[in-house]
Amino acid sequence: MVDGRDAMQKVFLFKNFNEVWQHFKQKSVQNPLKSTFFQVDITLSTHDCGGLSENDVKLAKFIETAAKF
Repeated sequence: MVDGRDAMQKVFLFKNFNEVWQHFKQKSVQNPLKSTFFQVDITLSTHDCGGLSENDVKLAKFIETAAKF
């Protein structure tokens, strides 16, 4: 959960930039995300409902499963 927001966040750490690049190529996620060389930071929240929606939770579960590579 994100402090001060009705949102959830997950940070994925990678060994190197190549792993980050492979993650983006193989797992396309159309949500706000921030990437550095070794980290992918994804925050989920839905503007229409003013915070977390059921679809955010479903997407978070999908991302967790897809990230296990």
